[in-house]
Amino acid sequence: DGGAADPGDPEGYRSRLHAAWAANFLSYLVVSTSRALFPKLGIELGMSATLIGSILLCVYLSLVTVFYAFRGLIRFPSSPFAILAGPLLLVVALTLLTLSRDVPSFVSAFLVLGVAMGISYHSSLFHSLLRPGRAALRSGVHETMLGLGSLLGPICGGVVVDHAPLFASAVSRVTGEAPRISSLKSPYLFCLIPVSVGLTALFLYLAKEGRQDKNPPRKTSNGLFV
Repeated sequence: DGGAADPGDPEGYRSRLHAAWAANFLSYLVVSTSRALFPKLGIELGMSATLIGSILLCVYLSLVTVFYAFRGLIRFPSSPFAILAGPLLLVVALTLLTLSRDVPSFVSAFLVLGVAMGISYHSSLFHSLLRPGRAALRSGVHETMLGLGSLLGPICGGVVVDHAPLFASAVSRVTGEAPRISSLKSPYLFCLIPVSVGLTALFLYLAKEGRQDKNPPRKTSNGLFV
């Protein structure tokens, strides 16, 4: 939110808003990379099209579960922990994707990825719509961040596969897999860099800007949060 804070905003609201946008960007960067490039990896591993689609479905199963579980929640989505939980789970999911060799491992990785995506999306949208005034502008920024992540993920992942053998070599040394498989997994290792840097930056930013407000937002009779 580029303008003045809304009247009555608790201390730390704007810092949490900006951090939630950044976390949402990271989640869509990773999800779009995985969604675009995993099918090729699955084919190389001998998976059928049905199995590949079923594994990718796990992202959205856990995503829907998070949305349903978070309905009506106020305290958790408004906390810095919710903002940091998404990128932290992204690190777990990317590590699993890099090391996975069998279907159960990939299923676990994509389930975790869906949870991370759901938490970050919900937190970003929650903060964007939390306060009256300029909510339309803030929700537009929320959508822009996920759009940018979705745009950059497949492009960066494809470039890493084709032009960054260093990442493939690193994966091969860790997993001992064939060069082609390691190359197709290299985008997951690459994504660990911006996600890890982003997680550290978000933690330091939130710690600097202020702790969670001790008086969490409450809903008034007209449906607004104050």
